[in-house]
Amino acid sequence: PDEEPGFALLCQAGLLLLESGKLPRAVHLLRRAFWQQGSSAVALMLATVYYALSLNALQGMRHECFERKARRWLKISLSLDPGATGAIKLACRMYCEGRVNGDGGEKLSWLSCKLKDWLDLPSSRRNPWYFKGLLNLGLTFFIDGEYYRSLEVLRLALQDHELMEKDPVPRYASVWHNIALCQLRTARNRHDMQRAVASIGKAVARCAGRQTQDAAFAEFYRHIQETEKRIKEAAAGCR
Repeated sequence: PDEEPGFALLCQAGLLLLESGKLPRAVHLLRRAFWQQGSSAVALMLATVYYALSLNALQGMRHECFERKARRWLKISLSLDPGATGAIKLACRMYCEGRVNGDGGEKLSWLSCKLKDWLDLPSSRRNPWYFKGLLNLGLTFFIDGEYYRSLEVLRLALQDHELMEKDPVPRYASVWHNIALCQLRTARNRHDMQRAVASIGKAVARCAGRQTQDAAFAEFYRHIQETEKRIKEAAAGCR
């Protein structure tokens, strides 16, 4: 029988097939490479390919199948290497983008743990994506309805002067925006709402351009209306 190609050869052939758009054949070779060495990088490549296939597939069984496989390989990659920046970034994109609190989707406690592991690594501190990692950790808590834990992470970011000084204006804007959303979610009265409005004011003041500021105000006004409705309904229920 023919000798099994080596790990490096399988990876190289798989990458060449990816570049030529032959995804199913590339997946086959990359899977063979993974079973030879159990590489986190190969698992990430497989997750990325399946994720691309899920985006290109129409909504339905094929889309769900590709997405399920992408998530499986992504979790394998992170379990093998908690410091894999590419894997943690893809995880945040797959699991957090478009998600809102209470949407019935998968709980993100596992991703919160992976993000905390990644953020705690000494090498991550020097990584340009470190700040976005903090924001995504806050976002995972927010999606799961753990608003006070999200606030704790965001306030830590504000206190990190070394982190903020690298790019202060947009970074402060995004942090204050997310703080304001958490404050609205936990608001119980008008005083709490005023604190949230003050936070969004700090965010908008740091937004670049009038169009961005107007968009931020419009989005936040919608959240204010939802919060007012929730507080009124809670008050009516107590009578």
